[in-house]
Amino acid sequence: TVSDYAKAHEWVKNEYLPTYSGKYDFADNFIWLSTWNEYGEGTYIMPSGLNGFGYVDVIRDAYTNLPHEHEDVVPTLKQKERITHLYPQYAKLLRRDGWYYFERDGLVADAEPKNKLFINGVDVQTNAGDEFIIPPRVEDGKVYFAFNPSAGVNFILGCHYEYRKDAGTLKIFANGHEVFFKVGYDRYRLDGKEYDLGYTVELFDGLVMLDFEKLGKDLGYKVETKDGNVYVYSDTYDSLWKVIAERKTGTWEFNYDYDNEGFSSSQMTLVTRNGSMKMTTISDTNDPTSYYMKSGFPEDFYTKKFTALEMRCRYKYSGHNSNIAFYYITDIDSNYAENKCLRYFFENNDSGEEWVTIRIDLMGESNWNGAEKLTGLRFDPFNAQGEMEIDYIRFIEDPDFVYIPIEERPLEIINGDAEGDMNPFYSANANITKAVDPDNKDNHVWKVISHDLANNYTYFRSAARYKPNTSYKIEYDIKLIGSNSKGGTPSDSSSFNTNLRYADKGAFNDFDHVVRDTTKQSISVSDGWVHCSATYVTGKIDDHKNSEFTIYMNPKDSNSFSFYLDNIVVTEMESHEAPITQTFSWNTTKGKVILDFNDGDDNFHVGNAEKYKLENGALYAEVTPEGYDFTVTPEDVSFDAKKYNAIAVRFKTVDNQDENPFLQVFFGTDTDENLSEDKSQKVGYNSLTPDKDGYVTAVLDYSKHSDWKGKITVIRVDPGNSAGKYYVDKVMLIEA
Repeated sequence: TVSDYAKAHEWVKNEYLPTYSGKYDFADNFIWLSTWNEYGEGTYIMPSGLNGFGYVDVIRDAYTNLPHEHEDVVPTLKQKERITHLYPQYAKLLRRDGWYYFERDGLVADAEPKNKLFINGVDVQTNAGDEFIIPPRVEDGKVYFAFNPSAGVNFILGCHYEYRKDAGTLKIFANGHEVFFKVGYDRYRLDGKEYDLGYTVELFDGLVMLDFEKLGKDLGYKVETKDGNVYVYSDTYDSLWKVIAERKTGTWEFNYDYDNEGFSSSQMTLVTRNGSMKMTTISDTNDPTSYYMKSGFPEDFYTKKFTALEMRCRYKYSGHNSNIAFYYITDIDSNYAENKCLRYFFENNDSGEEWVTIRIDLMGESNWNGAEKLTGLRFDPFNAQGEMEIDYIRFIEDPDFVYIPIEERPLEIINGDAEGDMNPFYSANANITKAVDPDNKDNHVWKVISHDLANNYTYFRSAARYKPNTSYKIEYDIKLIGSNSKGGTPSDSSSFNTNLRYADKGAFNDFDHVVRDTTKQSISVSDGWVHCSATYVTGKIDDHKNSEFTIYMNPKDSNSFSFYLDNIVVTEMESHEAPITQTFSWNTTKGKVILDFNDGDDNFHVGNAEKYKLENGALYAEVTPEGYDFTVTPEDVSFDAKKYNAIAVRFKTVDNQDENPFLQVFFGTDTDENLSEDKSQKVGYNSLTPDKDGYVTAVLDYSKHSDWKGKITVIRVDPGNSAGKYYVDKVMLIEA
């Protein structure tokens, strides 16, 4: 209430703020109010019909020195119409207001209502759960039940209904009959004729209470009453299930009365009768829409399976010639937008009584064919007021279509040369658009403009799906536009990378896989167009979700950079055997153990440990916060890099102060014994699966490392980079 709201603010102002507000903190005397207009969740202070300006008056009185008496400006009737344009009262659903809840309010001590309504054998009150139970009203020997769509009463009864909350009217269509009720009235209309109803129509928790015994008889159904219960039987329920079971996905025939086959609209009435669905605008919008439920599309509704969309209809609407529009969403883009729209333009605004067959070709729709699955459909029948009657809507299948599972398809970068209409690329920190090549007006390229942010890694992204253990050849042309601050001077320069993003839980960074052996990794404006080529071999892939092919430009001196791209091609080369990181076994993999800590004769050096000892066949060490970078270095290492090309380490850590600890193994050679990040490999501890003793095994593959050559003379194992307790069981060189 407004008075409670005032008490709360008095407490905040007089008790909370003086006690807890920080004097030098940004939140000093700071109050965060929730919320201005969250009407849906019931937390709002915006002036409205319930309490007027009460809430904002409380805030005014509590925190200002302004006088309590003042004049509020309220909208005129015409202004209200504009404000509520998006929320017309007639479009409100027939559903509970929500103040009644059976488990709380109940019916005295009864577990459920004594009087029940059965339609085609279904108890429509209790079948859908307690939240849908509305108690019947018993009066003068008659029982009145709620017409509750949330409990499926309309579906089970096989009827269509239209409800206008502002007018308090309910129309029910079924079995060739039309029944009209009005809240507060004791008369009704049956098939256009007015009769005495015998009771006054009332609401309970926002639902219309009806005499279903009378309603069932008016609709021509068989009705029985027994022990205070009402039983209504129709022929439609079983037949509807049979029709639904026989329907073909992607085809809407509208052959079952009052079943709109999943289409719905808040701006039009949709009524299916006599083999067609009639759509009539009921709002003042000139862009009426209807939606087909996303859940109606099965998992195998593949876009490439269909070649055309066909519809048979007749129409009449006001204004100039218009068009129909089918907007669609897919598995790779869930937003309805103009670039994903199938249109057909009418030659006139009135087809008369003639049926018109419309056919839209899908083969030339790049966004349609670039997707995998259709997940939603929105149909706009015209950009005007009017009506349309639809005989059918059908997606036409390609008889030669053969589905190839995604995991078996080669990776394809769609429209990598920017010559098509589709733009499948995206970025969170750059704008990507098709542009004319600045060096060749007959060529198109992708223009990647970085957001004006300091140290922005300017990303160019495309959805991708990689195969495990597979070589990919990557090629593209790149041209630097320049930095945001300098605007493209010839001396502007930066570095860039290619990043194959996929889930690999065995990697240190389990999603980013930066390709470092490209032919070019730095570029200046004066370089012009530069061709890049690289090869990358994927490893284990744990999950294909959110996989991407990306190219990004690095920031430099706090500047962000923009660039052009063209001729992007990723070619699948060959598959490989699973690498040693996936197949390693301590029992069967051939190699040489260089540390096992079993007999005390291992030669090694420990660094940055407060204390360490050999314990139960393992090296135990404690690392303090000052220590960090705990290291174990075996002595007298010398072996041919061609003979051994990987290293396995069995270890564990407990009480680690890092949420994401990692192991890192460095190496040095006879020509360069200096240890550096460039001559090392990492693996995240949390990405490894512990065995029954709590140990994990990290396998680091150096077979493709450019510096792993000649004679390896230094190995240093860093089991962790933070304070904690560590156990190292053994270190093994793996044979190539």
